[in-house]
Amino acid sequence: MPIAARLGVLASKHRSVSVPVSLDWVYDQYTVKMLDLSPAILGVAHFNRARGIKGIGLNKNQHRYTQRMTLAHEVAHDVLEHPDRFFTCRLGDWWRARIELEAQWAASIVLVPFNRLFEAMMDGADIRDLEDLFEVDRRLIEIRGSLSDVVKSVRAEAYRQQPAMTG
Repeated sequence: MPIAARLGVLASKHRSVSVPVSLDWVYDQYTVKMLDLSPAILGVAHFNRARGIKGIGLNKNQHRYTQRMTLAHEVAHDVLEHPDRFFTCRLGDWWRARIELEAQWAASIVLVPFNRLFEAMMDGADIRDLEDLFEVDRRLIEIRGSLSDVVKSVRAEAYRQQPAMTG
């Protein structure tokens, strides 16, 4: 199945979920460990489908929201059927390789349902509110909504809906 189709399936399954989205199911299907890693490393993963290896290591020194983002990102490598290998997720690496960007997009689709993002923004939520609502790092929220464009659009629409002032 093409990548766009897989991302579409993920998006359609997460339209009306409650937030923060639960990742409890991941712990049943993957071996997840907390590791003492360098601050620049968010997490690591090793997948070998032939041997049934599905291991993910999260940096125990990162914020819980960053850990959730990283967990979803690493699972996305498996769900999107990226080649079996050892992955190291570093700050800022998402733009360097197509599979990293795909994994980050997939994580954002799962953890930041767009309808909930839009609703929160219409209610005036700022980035800190959104981080707390979705319990993810702001970088994932920005990716999900191309946040600056969405914010501009929402604010422009709210402005258009205000009654005109009369003199």
